[in-house]
Amino acid sequence: MAESSTTVIHSHEIPLPAREAMIQLLDSTIRQISGRDLVSTSEMTDLLLDIRLHLMLSEHLEVV
Repeated sequence: MAESSTTVIHSHEIPLPAREAMIQLLDSTIRQISGRDLVSTSEMTDLLLDIRLHLMLSEHLEVV
């Protein structure tokens, strides 16, 4: 049986400009889906906010 390999990239390994672009994309996506009447909108927004927080915390730790 073949083994699968997974590469994990930690957010602190992502260059700051790329993280800032990701945060802007997340903000845009949150605004875009927040007004829709979808069953999973709140769950998706929570997930995106969690990702955004993780990116922002890694950015803050890098500056400090």
